[in-house]
Amino acid sequence: MNAGETSFEELYARLEQTAAKLEQGNLTLEEALRLYEEGVALVAQLRAILSKAELRVRQLHDRLAGDETVLREAEFDYEADGP
Repeated sequence: MNAGETSFEELYARLEQTAAKLEQGNLTLEEALRLYEEGVALVAQLRAILSKAELRVRQLHDRLAGDETVLREAEFDYEADGP
C-alpha cells in the first residue's frame, strides 16, 4: 500500500458505518442518496483492492507451482545420476 492510500480495513469500516446509517433510517431522501452513492464508491474501491490481491495470490501460486516443477526435475535428475 502506498503512502496516503486508504487500507482495505479502513474502507470496509467506512462502508459498515455508511450501511448502518442507512439502516437506521430517519434520513432525508438527499441524505440517503448521498450515503448510498458513497457506499457504491466504497464498494468499487474495495473490489479493486480485492482484485489486486487476487492477482498477487495467483502470481505467487503460479511461481510456487513453477518452483515445484523445477525441484521435481532436479530431484529426478539427481536420482538418475545416482550410483
